[in-house]
Amino acid sequence: MTIRNGKPKLLKSIIYLMLLISFATSAFAQTTPEPSLEATLEIWGWDGAFVGLQAVDEKFKELYPNITLNYVARPSDDTNQQILLSATAGSGFPDISVMQDHFVKRYAEFGILADITDFLAPYRDSFPGYKLDLTSVDDRLFAVPWDGVPVAVFYRRDIFEAAGVDPASIKTWEDYFQAAETILETTGVPMLYLQKAQQDGSLFSAMLRQQGTGILAEDGTVLLDKDPRHVEVLNYLKRLWDAGVAADTDLFSDAGQRDVANGKVATVIGEVWMGQVLAAQMAPEASGEWGIFELPAWATGGGRAAGAGGSYLAVFEASEQKEAALAYLEFHALDAENQIEVYKTADVFPSLTTTYESPFFQEGVPYFAGQKVRALFAKVNNAVPPAGSAEIFDSDYGEMMELLVPELQSFAVGRQSAEEALATAAQLIRDRTGRE
Repeated sequence: MTIRNGKPKLLKSIIYLMLLISFATSAFAQTTPEPSLEATLEIWGWDGAFVGLQAVDEKFKELYPNITLNYVARPSDDTNQQILLSATAGSGFPDISVMQDHFVKRYAEFGILADITDFLAPYRDSFPGYKLDLTSVDDRLFAVPWDGVPVAVFYRRDIFEAAGVDPASIKTWEDYFQAAETILETTGVPMLYLQKAQQDGSLFSAMLRQQGTGILAEDGTVLLDKDPRHVEVLNYLKRLWDAGVAADTDLFSDAGQRDVANGKVATVIGEVWMGQVLAAQMAPEASGEWGIFELPAWATGGGRAAGAGGSYLAVFEASEQKEAALAYLEFHALDAENQIEVYKTADVFPSLTTTYESPFFQEGVPYFAGQKVRALFAKVNNAVPPAGSAEIFDSDYGEMMELLVPELQSFAVGRQSAEEALATAAQLIRDRTGRE
């Protein structure tokens, strides 16, 4: 699993300068500009995002022949830093940018994003709640949710069958643990790869998000050493290591990828995009051997959904071509047919829930033995707890993870108890961010 870290120290260094920037916010109603509208739009983002967006550009140009689209591609972290530099200077913004979830609120609070609350009003019921929460400041909306990143369990059908384990029987994390012991005993294959000293905290975070909790409480105070669920999750991970069912191996190392290709690991807990990674990169020869099931719950009947963020499209307040920019957003991110085309082209899982009604979502996927995996991920994305992303993917998220992960690594190698690691991380975060 992947966590998107930003450049939080640079963020803090420009807060004072932000106070000197007084962009007026404005609201826009949904609109369909005339085809005669003329504009040249500068759009920032990264290559992976642009592959999807540009998949429907020809259709856009048919409707808006006088709008020129200039894409400026940089790595995602560099895109964020360039936005911050523009914020510091008070100039140099694009018209539109793709941006990662945990930066949207910070940019909105700086006053550099256009208020598009009225523009999005007809679409509010067409997004999962957690995606809207991430773009909301004081009940106003500042970006269009684009892709969602639901999380699930990918599993090897042949390994489960050899061990006599029915994936449908895994409804709780205790079930998962019992199945892992059975699989290891009967096949010698570990249930998952989970690093200790080099872990990135992503599974820990996903398990918290699944329960609607995380580093912070809803009021912004630090939860790590106050919520018993954090200790429960860490001690559960320790059980996996202690029982030998979680191997201390990097999934994306050469050895890890070979093991995945050769059926030497039973499950991968990962984001929706992991399906394409398996099919196209890690294990293309294993078509039909992989399946997917929802995350196990922490208690019988509990929630089985978690999200790992995603990206947004936003218009900048400084843009002098907002009408054309909104036309771009409406076409590229709010049209179900176009979003399906983007998904097919670039594997960008849509946040727009009207896309889930498409027959495409009900089709079986050959690589996964005909399983309707798109429908499964749509179900998961709709069920992600709002607090499981809205409070966790705060503007300080990257900085907080930088402080938390070393303590999780220390716990994993036995240097601290779960309580000690969480208490240390919590205090470091309080000291660094000024939170309570």
